[in-house]
Amino acid sequence: FVRSEMLRSDPGFDQLRIQANSSSEIHLVSVKTGSEFELQSGIGQTLWPDEWHIAGSGPGFVDLAIPGPPRPASAIYMIKFRTKIFMNSTTFSVSVSNSKRPGTIQVASDGDATSFLTSQSLVVVGDLDDTSILSNVQLSPRIITPNEDGINDLANLRFSIFRLNGSVNFSVATYDLSGRIIRDLSFERSSASGDHVVVWDGLDSQGQLVAPGTYILRLEFSVDVGQESVSLPVSVIY
Repeated sequence: FVRSEMLRSDPGFDQLRIQANSSSEIHLVSVKTGSEFELQSGIGQTLWPDEWHIAGSGPGFVDLAIPGPPRPASAIYMIKFRTKIFMNSTTFSVSVSNSKRPGTIQVASDGDATSFLTSQSLVVVGDLDDTSILSNVQLSPRIITPNEDGINDLANLRFSIFRLNGSVNFSVATYDLSGRIIRDLSFERSSASGDHVVVWDGLDSQGQLVAPGTYILRLEFSVDVGQESVSLPVSVIY
């Protein structure tokens, strides 16, 4: 729940962002507004999917655009969404802004948005202590045929990161069987925890199609207790 309280002289807002401190995808379910009684009774006005629309989304956030004049100074919004939890304490935030005043952002603070909830926290607490930092590693397909026919052209390395706060550099590369780097696919995430995917299209660092054969996709990154890594074979045929 989010309550907006502004002075009458304030310009209002026409943009709203929901953000997590992980890279987990946020799936919006609904946005409603109304009085506390209306929202508790399930009869509030539906804003999404209806009047509002999704302006953009990415790892750990979703942006909503609000058509028409800026929202009024005082209102309660009930926002429902689904997401995965990748850290023991996952924090969510809501911020609003006005498109006519770029760079000016108001972040919601935790507090008594409504009286019929027992918790007013923006933090979801989970028990992930027994979960491996690197999990759900999958490479698909294991055989690629990069001939641009749309079938098995790309190798997708998917993996999940749990319990890591802050930024992480993920070192990802394709190697031949002699250990020579064929393609550097490394990337950085400011919020490392979440689901990730790395795509290899069968090209080398010069943009040339590699020779048929078996290659190794290797992922590694540093953590407080050392190094996490995984290596998986992928074959190229054409």
